[in-house]
Amino acid sequence: MLNCRYLVSTAVLVVFVGASAFGQAPPTKLELNLPRYEVTEHESLHYVRIPGGQMLIEEEGRPQVPYFVEFLDYPRGYRVRNVVLKERSGAEETTGLRLTAVIMDMNSTKPVVMKEGLYPDRKHTWRVVEMPDGASRLAVAVYPFDYDPKTTDVTYYRNYDFDIEYVRSSIALLDLTTDKHSYAPSEPVRVQLAIVNDGEPRDVSARASILRGSTGEVVAELPAQALAAKADTSSTSLALPTRGIPNGDYYADVAISDPEGNVLDKEQVGFRVGIPGGEMTRFEVAPQHFRVGDAVKLSLGFKNTGSTALSGQSIFEIRVKDSVVAWLTRDFEGLPPGKSRQFADSWKTGGAKENVLYNVVGYVSYEATATPAEQVVISTNAMPSAEFTVVPDTVIAGQEVRFDASGSKDSDGAVVGHRWEFGDGGEAEGVAASHVYPEPGEFLVTLTVTDNEGGSGTATKDVVVGE
Repeated sequence: MLNCRYLVSTAVLVVFVGASAFGQAPPTKLELNLPRYEVTEHESLHYVRIPGGQMLIEEEGRPQVPYFVEFLDYPRGYRVRNVVLKERSGAEETTGLRLTAVIMDMNSTKPVVMKEGLYPDRKHTWRVVEMPDGASRLAVAVYPFDYDPKTTDVTYYRNYDFDIEYVRSSIALLDLTTDKHSYAPSEPVRVQLAIVNDGEPRDVSARASILRGSTGEVVAELPAQALAAKADTSSTSLALPTRGIPNGDYYADVAISDPEGNVLDKEQVGFRVGIPGGEMTRFEVAPQHFRVGDAVKLSLGFKNTGSTALSGQSIFEIRVKDSVVAWLTRDFEGLPPGKSRQFADSWKTGGAKENVLYNVVGYVSYEATATPAEQVVISTNAMPSAEFTVVPDTVIAGQEVRFDASGSKDSDGAVVGHRWEFGDGGEAEGVAASHVYPEPGEFLVTLTVTDNEGGSGTATKDVVVGE
């Protein structure tokens, strides 16, 4: 039985500094000794937190895992150029934790499927934030909680030892951005740099590299480009080539150096090569009028309309109002751009109830997004068919228009309700109705009929109203 709560102590932070002719120098080493994490359980799911820590919720479908951030302040004139993890230790292992998945849209009715693979895919990250007074704040994030959703195994690393490298400089990268997040294969990545200089104008150089997102491996480099760092703030742009780079997630790594080659400041910004995109090409449910015990066949088609291979799931949900009574999925991997896949499944209706409306919802989830859902209503009750006539054929503003739904039918019962929506905000009930359009225009009239078992059908017509 999993112990669902751990007693913890406060995080221990050890910072080493060195003496300077100007007084105490900023930190050059950082040791973190994290407390044990806490676990709470709710409805058979576990929620994990590190006291004083944060939750990693940047990617939908990934497990909600905790991480920890430590902040160090550096005075004006000092620029951190690298944070090196020397050692990660103090591993503690457990299993049996069932974590929840990250959900980006809490209003969505679509279920989020937990992605496979050890997560997170990093040990630490760091970032420097410039302060209004010219000082800077170093944020060092550690990701100590390695979780495998398939096995529920956890390895938690409590101890971290970092070396911090910095230089004294009046120049810093104030901002680093790309013109968009995703790029087509071989499309250049345009990076915009904002450089702040608190001292005299001087010559510097910018060197940019493209790093693979998962490993940090350098996959492309841009030759150093000479820049003039003017007093105050200046900006420039770089174009990073992506020709020959496989589709995937990357970082643009930009370093500003002085003429002697010393790195004065460095920043990274993420982007993707390959634009994901997909659409459903077909959605079919048969039969829509079934007997309890029948197998209802479900099928859909999906096409990769983007420029990168896609992996994901086809998903069929069987719903009664807001409750999911069945959920059927099919995984797929590496669907090439321009190619399509067909997915088929069946819902066995042995547990279905008579005269209950079941909503069959179909969509495809891929790359942390999904296609718009399509829906078909099925039941043991045959849905009624709505039909209506409009008189006169030519309608003039201010004229009475008559609507008649007596042609509506129900094959296994009776039509007991008629509801009209006239397209201009007007509504009515009954087999026959009339309406006056005071202004000319084109209006969509909708008739909804309901049968004696609660099933419904709709019909629409355009009514053009002249002057």
